[in-house]
Amino acid sequence: MYLILSYFNQIFGPQVFASIPGDLPEKLTEYVLKYMNINIDEGFLEGFTPDQNFKIINYVFKIPSEWARGKLEIVMLSLCVEKNYKFEMFQDNLKEFGSKLKKKPHIYKVFHTKEHSEDSQIEVLLGIIKKNLSDNYKKVKKIVENPNLGIFLTLGLSKAGKSTILNYLRTNAFKDMKPTLALEVIKMMIDKKIFRSVDVSGQKKLRSQWGTFKKNPDAIIFVIDINDPLERLKEAKYEFSKIQERISNKNDDIRAKTPILICLNKIDLAENLEQKQSQITELLGLKNSKINFKVQLTSAKEGTGIKDGFKWIFQELLKLA
Repeated sequence: MYLILSYFNQIFGPQVFASIPGDLPEKLTEYVLKYMNINIDEGFLEGFTPDQNFKIINYVFKIPSEWARGKLEIVMLSLCVEKNYKFEMFQDNLKEFGSKLKKKPHIYKVFHTKEHSEDSQIEVLLGIIKKNLSDNYKKVKKIVENPNLGIFLTLGLSKAGKSTILNYLRTNAFKDMKPTLALEVIKMMIDKKIFRSVDVSGQKKLRSQWGTFKKNPDAIIFVIDINDPLERLKEAKYEFSKIQERISNKNDDIRAKTPILICLNKIDLAENLEQKQSQITELLGLKNSKINFKVQLTSAKEGTGIKDGFKWIFQELLKLA
């Protein structure tokens, strides 16, 4: 992750003023500075590095200046992060930095150090701007490296649609996914909340290992194909009953209040939807269950119900915090 402060030099064009960390790669420098050639009064510009591994989030703003042409300095704060992050997560932090610079009298002088090195204010102002940059970096780092990330287990029989649901959350689009062969840890964000989901294979020979992947998950997502025949639904019930047993076992790490989202998936292919929902709810023995659960109708193809279900999980986790 890099936080980069740039400005428009009237002689040399776009220049990097400072960055954290300081060892800014040359190629990244070139790519970031290209955004300063885009004509924009104030606002956000977003893009990816050429290798598509990182996202660049740029906030362009102007500050009053007595030494610049047009009496305005063009300044840009750029954040380079992993591509899965949305700029909305950092929008307030970047704008706050710009707002502080605009309010600081004579701050424009730091961008003219070479021409006005005799000005005694510059060194003090330079310390102020670097401190603000450092403080902003720490705030952004807390968002990126949140130590309290939720870790969710995503379980269910093979071909129920577990990976497809997670992919829809990550990309907001449907894509046919290859079967998960063992497990995959996926990092994503919904409503500015970051979490990791352990997507575990639903193949029969691997189900015995479900309980070993995460001893104390913050939440569990159990996915069922609502169109499965009765025999497959009974298989799902058997696996789900193991989860219920773990919750009722006082020596197990899964807490009684752990949110369990039961996704009845592929509703876009279903007929007699209400009847099937009622049948599966009864089969799972949920009526008198003491677990903390929500049954959510979902379609990984159309995106129906997926985000609503995960928002419920977040609401429940807030109660446990």
